[in-house]
Amino acid sequence: MIKAIRVLNFSLIGLAGGGVIFYSFWVLLRLYDPFLEDIVSSVLLIALGLFVVILGGVITANKTTSPAMRRAWLLISLAELADTVAELIWLYTSKVLHVEPFPSLADLFYLLFYPLMLAGVLSLPHLPLERDRRLLYILDTVILVMVGALFLWYFILAPMQVQGAGNLADIILIAYPIGDIFLLASLVSLIQRDMEEVDRLVLIALSFSMIATCLADILFAVYETYGMSYEMPPLNICWMTSTLAVLIAAGWQILNPMVRKSKVIETFRPLLRRALLYLGPILGMGLILYNFIKGSSADARLPGILVVCALIVGLVLARQYTLLQDNIRLYKDMEKLAVTDALTGLYNRHFFNTAIVQEIKRAERYRRPLSVLMMDVDNFKAYNDTYGHLEGDKTLRAVAELLRSRMRSADLLARFGGDEFVAILPETNFEQAEAAGRKIEQTITEHFKQFNLGMSIGIAVSKAGISSTNLLAEADRQLYRVKPKRKTNNGA
Repeated sequence: MIKAIRVLNFSLIGLAGGGVIFYSFWVLLRLYDPFLEDIVSSVLLIALGLFVVILGGVITANKTTSPAMRRAWLLISLAELADTVAELIWLYTSKVLHVEPFPSLADLFYLLFYPLMLAGVLSLPHLPLERDRRLLYILDTVILVMVGALFLWYFILAPMQVQGAGNLADIILIAYPIGDIFLLASLVSLIQRDMEEVDRLVLIALSFSMIATCLADILFAVYETYGMSYEMPPLNICWMTSTLAVLIAAGWQILNPMVRKSKVIETFRPLLRRALLYLGPILGMGLILYNFIKGSSADARLPGILVVCALIVGLVLARQYTLLQDNIRLYKDMEKLAVTDALTGLYNRHFFNTAIVQEIKRAERYRRPLSVLMMDVDNFKAYNDTYGHLEGDKTLRAVAELLRSRMRSADLLARFGGDEFVAILPETNFEQAEAAGRKIEQTITEHFKQFNLGMSIGIAVSKAGISSTNLLAEADRQLYRVKPKRKTNNGA
């Protein structure tokens, strides 16, 4: 089965690629007959679309493929099927009925291609967008869509209004560039999101396909709007190349699980994702400059350009404000992580070592008492060996919460390391610290009575001229003086 699928892949892609290359040389070297070219181009476009439908159907029918991937390729296949049906209608109308195929029913199916392709691309598996990134993603899409709409209005809609055009053919002509806005939104989606189960080659091929389609559609609309003379074969090459790119994407999506079974997360380069946004204001300003250079005939459109550019700049500023808020939040999170113990959520030893120096200086300056508690969980090693490190970590977190509940708001509690905790008690003499220590011991002992865990506490009081190192050393000595007594009492 795998071999048959592989053969089918290479056969269809080989036939399609060979056909497009042959047609391109045939056209570019001007060896073609115009009547025959119409038929050949239509047949090639129909064949390419059907090939995509076949490979898309293989992906959709594969039960081992994720539902999101199957849904995405079903929609993409339907988009190509709509395009193929449109081409069939166009060929039948022009060559069999000898009727001008524009506008016709074919345009309905051509235009159906755009929303289906957008839906397919949006359905491709991707990592869920975080709440802050979701807003940025929406802003990026709106900004670039507005830029596309600005250019559409400037070069196509405004000239048609000046000419007084408004028949069905003109409306349909406008609909194609509007459809390209859907493709632009799809392209932004591919670039901005982190895709899952989608290979880099598939992303590039789909992006190239949408760019080629947009290029051909916009050129066709501009030629028709301004009454310029043009030839269809070069545009047909763009449309064929676009469909061939989708075919390559489908073929590689089928082969990819056979080549690499691990799940891969793919995305475009971060530089492209960041730079894409600023393309909008740059193009908008460029259009203003173009308007001034061109002169009188374009002056009437300047107010509209300025309004849209102002909106775009406003959206960019909103995006930058959102990024600034995210950076502030990240900075605060980093600050918190720098002083917080990852396991217990208490202050870490590094922060404690800084804080105790300041507290000793403050106590000396104002001649106020200051005590330090050095605390160690009794029998924790035996508990860890019996119940495992995961349970040990859970217990340390519980101990930290109990200690926090016994501290005042002015006290500073930190994890010193392992199963040792330390607390700074401002405005606290030895007797008060001893009373606080007894409450802590009682709380820990009662809570973990069934596991024979307790708490040993060493107390040290700050004296004039004492260093933080000596104060902690004294608390540590006191801790190990009381620890043997607790072991004796526990064993009694």
